[in-house]
Amino acid sequence: MPTPPITQFMDPEERAAWVAMLDDALDNSRGQADQAAIDRLAKTIHQAEQVDPAPVWPGILAQRWAREGMRTELLARAKSRATVMVSHKGHLVGKTALRSVEVVAKDGARQQQQHLWTDMTWEQFDRWRTLNRNQISALEINETAAMKIAALRVEAPESKTPGEACKQLGTTIEEVLAS
Repeated sequence: MPTPPITQFMDPEERAAWVAMLDDALDNSRGQADQAAIDRLAKTIHQAEQVDPAPVWPGILAQRWAREGMRTELLARAKSRATVMVSHKGHLVGKTALRSVEVVAKDGARQQQQHLWTDMTWEQFDRWRTLNRNQISALEINETAAMKIAALRVEAPESKTPGEACKQLGTTIEEVLAS
């Protein structure tokens, strides 16, 4: 069951204050959800908890974030326990042998679960392998686009951006990529 948005526990005034807190944290971090933004938001929420009477939502957020933090730690440990060494091009590379696979619950609902490679059914394995091949194909397309864009630098060495190179060459990025 999805977690309901925290705003459902807020009145309109609290909702506006919450959005202002989020904006303040982001504005002071150049719009990035970096550690400084997280620290600023945590401090602001802590200050909101000190108001008498304290609103309900800061406590709900703290509980959610604590559970999410626990989940993150558990997932990280599960992944580290499931790391195997794979020989690739003469090097041993650590890979997590845990993968998300679709399973059907007793009630017929489909859900994602983490399974080790060794515990996947062959059908799940085949779906995972197809997913890998599709991702490789998508990355190959990205690299083809990147090579075409990089060629613009050679053709227009005075340009500062690919868009500027296109202007200097009298073309568009769409024409370059489609060629």
